Amino acid sequence: MNNNLSLILKKKDRSVSFLKRNTNVTRYSLDKIVKGEKSPTLNQAKQIAKALNILVSEIFFGKNERRSYGKRERKSERRFYGKRKMRFVQV
Repeated sequence: MNNNLSLILKKKDRSVSFLKRNTNVTRYSLDKIVKGEKSPTLNQAKQIAKALNILVSEIFFGKNERRSYGKRERKSERRFYGKRKMRFVQV
């Protein structure tokens, strides 16, 4: 999966070693995540975002990119089961 982590690290003049020191993510995992060979878990993404002082969404979409869907696309992605249960499906 592609992510913007390598670009963010260059922009902020940080290294993988910096992330290793400031997160509980292993060096091996960080290398794979930065290269785009592995997707970070939610917990890893939160730790990386906190260390770099960015939003978690910026890791995947960039700062100015927003993911937006039209109403029809949103409705087709959601299927409701009962009042509270909601399940997302790929379209």
